[in-house]
Amino acid sequence: MPGDIVLRALQETDVQAVYEVAFEAWHSTYKDIYPAEFINTFVQTNYAPAVSLRLVPRVQAGQQFFQVVLVQASVVGFCHIAATRHGMELLRIYLRPSYIGQGIGRALLRQGEAFIQARGYRTYCCFVHKENDLGKNFYLRNGFTHVIEKDAAEEWYMEKRLGDHEQPGSG
Repeated sequence: MPGDIVLRALQETDVQAVYEVAFEAWHSTYKDIYPAEFINTFVQTNYAPAVSLRLVPRVQAGQQFFQVVLVQASVVGFCHIAATRHGMELLRIYLRPSYIGQGIGRALLRQGEAFIQARGYRTYCCFVHKENDLGKNFYLRNGFTHVIEKDAAEEWYMEKRLGDHEQPGSG
């Protein structure tokens, strides 16, 4: 992992940087899956600074986990976990492409898993686009299992059991 790295809760001053990371990550990850116009619209709708700003009070109250990762004081990634109808769910984890493969995503997951366990949950899940090989491989390397019977139309449902069942060295 790069030196001078900080993981901390989302703050109001981070929302523009979260948008920029999402924009860059989505264009890199989904360029062969979705047209650029779709990606632009999706990111503008779901990652607009105003959208992230509404999450800040929930994060501060400990209701949701949303951490950003800073390298040399610049936001290079983020992770968002919240309770949904599926239980605890990893809603999004993205890094600027140049920071992938350095252990930062794994560090974000570890922090998120501590949040999940502190709230009494033993498992959590995520959905990943069936053609997102980078994402699928990341989750598999980090102890998630593909639960085929829970797949959505275009997405794999993946689940991870926490605690005693965690496999050491799965990162």
